[in-house]
Amino acid sequence: MVIDYTGSLKEIARITDLWCEDGIDAGGLVSVAEIALRAGSRYVAVPASCVNMMWSWLEGKGIEILGIIDAKNFKEQRANSKEQIGIDSRLAEQIHSVLKKGADAVILPGSAEMISALLPVRHDLFFEKKLFMTIDLESLSAYIWPDIFHDLKKINVDGIILFATGANATGKIYGMLSAAPMDFTGKIMVLSDSPEVMENALRLMQKIRPELAGNLRFFVNRS
Repeated sequence: MVIDYTGSLKEIARITDLWCEDGIDAGGLVSVAEIALRAGSRYVAVPASCVNMMWSWLEGKGIEILGIIDAKNFKEQRANSKEQIGIDSRLAEQIHSVLKKGADAVILPGSAEMISALLPVRHDLFFEKKLFMTIDLESLSAYIWPDIFHDLKKINVDGIILFATGANATGKIYGMLSAAPMDFTGKIMVLSDSPEVMENALRLMQKIRPELAGNLRFFVNRS
């Protein structure tokens, strides 16, 4: 039997945005901006250092720029810092700078430590701006999802970005959808290089959590 994925591809294309890894050059950014405009993308995620350049091309075009801040070692830095109460001043300055340069939102790695640090300054630091957090599905146990969503609700996150790689990505997405509380209203974005995982994510959401389907977006890496 031949399976026709044409319909699914059209559905996915309508809700797909662009993600740029660190190290992308100016030519690559120009290409991403052109593709985003041509495809009618809603979001473009770029490294913090590229926000100002992307904003100069996309200002007023109806595409939101998400600034990716690399804070992967935040837990270790926080443990070794004298500023263990509240957010590290360097990270706060970086967030403020990225938003000031034109980003509509900031993307930070999701962790209990990060959420704890951001909580006291969530409203002031992100006033009228959005906060998205990444979650690496491969490193997570299915049993931790209730705790994750509890923390995400505390900080009023605007959306989560799932790094969906590895052989168990579909199963991990299923576990996330099964654990998502009924009052979760944030965006659910999937970053994956696998069309099969994207297809499965779409169908799973439509089947088991149809009320969240309108919040689903996909990212394609254009670096």
